[in-house]
Amino acid sequence: MFLYIHELCLPFAAYCPVGHYSSTGLAPCAPCPLGTYQTNVYSTTCNACPDGKMTFAEGADSQEACYG
Repeated sequence: MFLYIHELCLPFAAYCPVGHYSSTGLAPCAPCPLGTYQTNVYSTTCNACPDGKMTFAEGADSQEACYG
């Protein structure tokens, strides 16, 4: 199976999944650090939780994972 992003054809194993990122958006990927999340695949950054909120674990995949 392949994923098409911006007219690129990528094998599913190559892109960063939700909750992860890398400098290119491709593997190898790291989980989003505590206090951040990422809802998209193929990401180069993670989103910060709203002020004063934190995640329970690394690799959060939604803003709903932010608590506090």
